[in-house]
Amino acid sequence: MVPGTQNETLGVMAENKKQHFVPQVLQRCFSIDSKTIGEYLIGEDRCFDAPIGTTAQKPYYYKVNEKDNTSIEKLYGSIESSVSPILKRVQGKNFGLNAEEEECLFLFVVSQLMRTPKAAKAMGAILDFCKKKGIKAVQEEIDSGLRNNENLPMQSSLSIPSVAEYMSGKGYVFVSNDTNKKFLLSDNPACLISPVAELALEKQIWDRMLEQEPFSGYMLYMPLGPSVGIIYFDDDYYDFGQDVCVAAAGNDVSMLNALEVINASDYLLFMDGTFDKEDLIEAFLVRQSEKVREHERSIYTPIDKSFSLSWLKMNEEVLTYLINRYAIEKPKKNSLIDDILD
Repeated sequence: MVPGTQNETLGVMAENKKQHFVPQVLQRCFSIDSKTIGEYLIGEDRCFDAPIGTTAQKPYYYKVNEKDNTSIEKLYGSIESSVSPILKRVQGKNFGLNAEEEECLFLFVVSQLMRTPKAAKAMGAILDFCKKKGIKAVQEEIDSGLRNNENLPMQSSLSIPSVAEYMSGKGYVFVSNDTNKKFLLSDNPACLISPVAELALEKQIWDRMLEQEPFSGYMLYMPLGPSVGIIYFDDDYYDFGQDVCVAAAGNDVSMLNALEVINASDYLLFMDGTFDKEDLIEAFLVRQSEKVREHERSIYTPIDKSFSLSWLKMNEEVLTYLINRYAIEKPKKNSLIDDILD
């Protein structure tokens, strides 16, 4: 054996064992020293500096089975390596991306929607749904042992290509934050919201949304650093203009940070010295609401009519018209994912 090879192998094995659901490459964007990040434990109401290497990770979190506990982690490692230079660049407010970089960043954000503890809970709910409905294709995988309650993170990860396909080809806009408030992360950093879906529920036309493709009317927000975030959106419903970047006001930052609070499972992450709980009191109260509890096993982040952004213009009459129009013009295709997501 070549000297040092065994130690190097053990080091790689130890690194692969710690499988982050909020990747280190993203956490470092919120770090002063690239080694630690501020953490707020919601249940304990406590802040402290946390080492990035051991934060937002679990041993072999993405294991397929007892024989394969690293293949999914290696796929994520490839995505993170590709997105790392893009994340570094956007911290400096350089938002000019080519098509390949746009696709890479989009895949990274969608993967953050589907690789976290909340996504694993949602996958557990889907398995329960499939058993109840007797969906044959999924039931066969359950019976064979391929799908079980021990590998839910792996299962939700494997749904990333399908989710990305439904969301692709739409619009996106960077959010530049030059205020004295800073963006924060949660342990479920990608927030899937839909003002359109909330309006459809209010107007009692939710059935018209169910007639459309999954994720119609969606917005997907994720902070990329203390001073920059990104929003992907269904441009059939929302218009952010031609700008690749919008400037956030203080109220916008508070609203987007509130999404992180509502979406969090156990903790928030932030650049040291930038966390202000008092600015988020209302969001912490919303976390206790029945509406939020109903979505604990869902990838969706519930919002209400108070959700607004200074540069997001929404007209209820126009949106109601579009909901009815797209139910006719863009009906969903019959597929397994449609049944599951509905």
